[in-house]
Amino acid sequence: MADSRAGNFPETSYGIVKRLQTIEAWTGQVAQRLGKPSLSILDFGCGIGTATPFLREYFPHCDITGADVSPASIDIAREHAGSAASFVAMSEESIPVGDGHFGLVFV
Repeated sequence: MADSRAGNFPETSYGIVKRLQTIEAWTGQVAQRLGKPSLSILDFGCGIGTATPFLREYFPHCDITGADVSPASIDIAREHAGSAASFVAMSEESIPVGDGHFGLVFV
């Protein structure tokens, strides 16, 4: 099984690195514009929490919530992030938080 994916590894690795660079650049730019706010941030479709370390680094005083439709992804995100953020499973129709709760949404 692993051998069948070996040919795609460079492209997959490159894609992951580019995504991480994009996430870091975006969070850095937004943080520069906003300063050091104290607000709630939603990482919508957080998956396994890839953006969480960057959000925590650039927004150290903010509450960060990751939301995803995959309970398995949420479990991995919780394991990796520890207390850096909270994570909630959402349905395709709604996120289990109140309207107007977030000052910034990362998609």
